[in-house]
Amino acid sequence: FPIPRDWDLSFVIDPHPQKATAWNLFAESPDGKIYIIDEADIEGDVEQICQVIRARCADKRIGWQMIDPAAGEQGARIHGRGKLIDEFRKHLPKIVKAKNAVYPGVNAVQQLVADGPGGPRLQTFRSCPVTHFQMKNLSWKGPTPTGEDRKRAEIVKRNEDHCDCVRYRIYTAPPGQSIQNVSFNIGVYAN
Repeated sequence: FPIPRDWDLSFVIDPHPQKATAWNLFAESPDGKIYIIDEADIEGDVEQICQVIRARCADKRIGWQMIDPAAGEQGARIHGRGKLIDEFRKHLPKIVKAKNAVYPGVNAVQQLVADGPGGPRLQTFRSCPVTHFQMKNLSWKGPTPTGEDRKRAEIVKRNEDHCDCVRYRIYTAPPGQSIQNVSFNIGVYAN
């Protein structure tokens, strides 16, 4: 369905120096449902990535923009330049670092995906097949090679870039708002 013009739009960037940068566009309805409405895996340097994003958002009113918080680390670079977040801010000056609380973030996403009154509060448009696939196939690492349980659960770091974008969007509060802390407890190492 067409997104009403008064809905809040936001996007998240998960940049990578060795592979395509993941990008997702989100719309939030006035009743708090969040829709993943666009996605891209973008190759190139920071300027090229930002050109693609600006082109895809040209006719949209974007409220807030987020980036993987690791982009603020000293060694985070694409094509050998300065801190990644500083490079992105040259082209997208409003971008902020997302929160990276893995377990509370995953729990917050699970709560929105769970059926409740009126259905799930997080939904993916058909225009986002990669995000949909990754969300359905996100998995946890099993026991260690020696058969011991892990000290804490870990996500398998393969095909999870768009899942990270979703988690960052759900767990990072818009400016002026706060996210409630939620507990997370993993009982199994499976989807």
